[in-house]
Amino acid sequence: MYSDEIIKEEEEVEEINIVPISKWKRILLYFADLMINSMLTFLLYNLAIVPLGKVMTKYNEKDEQYSINSTIVVEVLYGNEVLFQKPETSELDYQAALEYTCDCYLTYYAFDDVESIDANYPDFGHKEKNNVLYTYFVGIRNDKTSYLSFFEKYNAKNGYFVKSNEDTYELKAEIKEQVQAIFDPRDEASKDGKEIYENLKNNFFSKMYGEMMKDIETNDLLFEGKSYNEAKGIVDQIDIYHGNLLSISAIISYLLSSVIVFIIFPIFNKHHRTVAMLLMRVERINVDRLYIVQKKEVIFNAIYGFASGMYITFFVPLSYVTINYLFSMPTLLVVAVASIAFALASFITLLVNNYNRSISDLFTNSVLIDNAELDKIYKARGYVI
Repeated sequence: MYSDEIIKEEEEVEEINIVPISKWKRILLYFADLMINSMLTFLLYNLAIVPLGKVMTKYNEKDEQYSINSTIVVEVLYGNEVLFQKPETSELDYQAALEYTCDCYLTYYAFDDVESIDANYPDFGHKEKNNVLYTYFVGIRNDKTSYLSFFEKYNAKNGYFVKSNEDTYELKAEIKEQVQAIFDPRDEASKDGKEIYENLKNNFFSKMYGEMMKDIETNDLLFEGKSYNEAKGIVDQIDIYHGNLLSISAIISYLLSSVIVFIIFPIFNKHHRTVAMLLMRVERINVDRLYIVQKKEVIFNAIYGFASGMYITFFVPLSYVTINYLFSMPTLLVVAVASIAFALASFITLLVNNYNRSISDLFTNSVLIDNAELDKIYKARGYVI
């Protein structure tokens, strides 16, 4: 409780008890300011900052280069038959193509007939081209030693394959039967069969394919004069540019919004309150003077507003990218973690403080009170309310 001794004309001393707002209301006020700031940040981001950033950085030219080189990347892999396009999907859908290539590869070992057992996927079957790992390491690189070494290394975990001669392998008979059921639309795979399939996909094919891609990154791969590494390098550079554009735009949008919410609006209204403080009828007063905070003190409070809510910048780019992509944007991730840490520290301070003050309140020597508490001060000073 804070006290203000008002000396009246008769030299009478009156003690006024000032009650801070509750912890719950202080927390609610924080989230109200955060919500207003978030909404304004999103508006600035989507309607002004990102569009302006695209114009200033020649985004359209880069986007065209990205599309051209992304196509070259997959064309080189398709052309060398180490990746197959899944029917009825975009040629740029690399993940779908990779999963389909895995299935084609497994049907090479699961079946003896070159004809597919599934009319929807005519590429399935014991076709030589489906043995993509052998195609690359032995057919393209002429590196049988590495191929055999990788095969033995990744087969060791489950041991589903056995060597049939010097440089070829086949699935064990009992494993082969289980895998066949996975790709036979007339059959139903058992639980064991599904587990074997997942192990072959994740613990064998993916690891072997990863070794192949590492080798391509080291030695390059060409198709009709087009270089995989050259095209992939351009794609990676534009990916970095795109991530930086979205990250920097998010931070700029947030800072501009925060200046409006925590500095411009409070400075130009009578009691230097934010919109949330106005709506919730809350005042900020200086602890020593028991007066409304001055304009210069608004700046110090704004610093807290910036720091404790900056983690929202991590989610701002969601209008352009997926949630998974956000974790590949290190700038926003670092900012978000630091901001959350500060907000938690302030929250803990609020919980343990007897006067429901956060870090910013302590730093600026201020306290938040309801309008009714301010009226008490004004009446004691003889003001007409």
